[in-house]
Amino acid sequence: MNGMLAVVLSSVVLTGSNMHPGVSQQKPDATPLNVQLKYDAKAAATYKLGYRPMANPLVDDKPSSVRKEPSYTGKVQYGTIRIGNGPRALHPVALDVISESEWKLYFDANANGDLTDDGGDVFTERKQIDDLRNQTKKGYASGAVTKVRVSYGTSKSESQSTHVSLSFYKYEGSPGVQFFDPGAYVADVNINGMTEKLVIQDATGEHIFTRTPTGPDTPIWGYLKADGRNRVDFMKPVPLGGAVYASTFSTDGRSLKLTPTTEAAQMVGLPKAAPRPPLLAVGSPAPDFTYVRLDGTTGKLSDFKGKVVVLDFWATWCGPCMMAMPHLEEFWKANKNSDKVTVLAVCVWDAEDAYKRWVPANKDKYTLPFVFDPAAQNNANSIAKKLYQVSGIPTTYIIDANGNVAANWVGYQENDTRIEDTVKKLLK
Repeated sequence: MNGMLAVVLSSVVLTGSNMHPGVSQQKPDATPLNVQLKYDAKAAATYKLGYRPMANPLVDDKPSSVRKEPSYTGKVQYGTIRIGNGPRALHPVALDVISESEWKLYFDANANGDLTDDGGDVFTERKQIDDLRNQTKKGYASGAVTKVRVSYGTSKSESQSTHVSLSFYKYEGSPGVQFFDPGAYVADVNINGMTEKLVIQDATGEHIFTRTPTGPDTPIWGYLKADGRNRVDFMKPVPLGGAVYASTFSTDGRSLKLTPTTEAAQMVGLPKAAPRPPLLAVGSPAPDFTYVRLDGTTGKLSDFKGKVVVLDFWATWCGPCMMAMPHLEEFWKANKNSDKVTVLAVCVWDAEDAYKRWVPANKDKYTLPFVFDPAAQNNANSIAKKLYQVSGIPTTYIIDANGNVAANWVGYQENDTRIEDTVKKLLK
């Protein structure tokens, strides 16, 4: 499993010069620093670090390391989670599937092959949550293991072990089980007369902190001044306390050596997101396109010339689209017999089988004219992106009776009346 490590530092003083690469920041009095860190199981929440969940795929075959199991109620599926690099790095997982929405989870936290001596069922919270995609409720379970053994060494010999925490959760319909580490490694360190708080978070799940920077998943992210906008990669020279340091971690992440370097400090900050392309200009012709109905027949946008068209781009997997759908349905019901206005709800950026399942499953809730973009999941060639410059959904276009764009917008708002207001003006 590849992932990321993150480091958060507070009370770091940044100068204008060390915000730019290409300039050496080394001070003559900078000295190497050895930092000892302690694991804090609640650090992710305390410092608002967020987390990166990882999926644990499950199979029917039992891991060979499992020697003792609890009594199961339903069908059992197994998996393993690797934590550390020692002989006891593989932790078996057993999911007891009682029903589609009810499960018990057993995790070998001490990696001794016994699934009965780790506290029983990991899932301590069960509830029904909103399923926006299907407009229903679905099962959810979660729980935490606060003492997970981490083994270090080789496959045959253990040099040391530590403990960390893991949180698990599962949704009805989701494959396998998801987990993440809610903790981090924390220390206060004095750098050139300034106290810095270091919070090092392992988001790989394996708790192996020695690595070679070979790809996008290998950085050790740091956030200077405890500000998410001041991001740096601790695999590269970092400006700290008025100097520049190279970082070396121990395998278990409990020790960090900061060595002064004359290399240029890296740029501090998050990369800027590319600006969204503008939607088609109001007054421009609405491009014609061909869509596919549920029964396989086709139609064209130009078939509605002479009518005002409310064109909605959506997908079955899009939560905001599902939130916007009831309002669109209300508008459609109020106007479906009109000879002056219509609605066309085009499913884009989606799998055809998902569309064909979703529409019949929701026929009692929605009577909207749902149609499908033949480009399916080929986003670049989709009606939405290629013809209408859509970069996010739901996106709504109002097309006037002459086939020109009258209004457009991205997203969903509660108590939104933009459709009604725009159509009313066009029908005056």
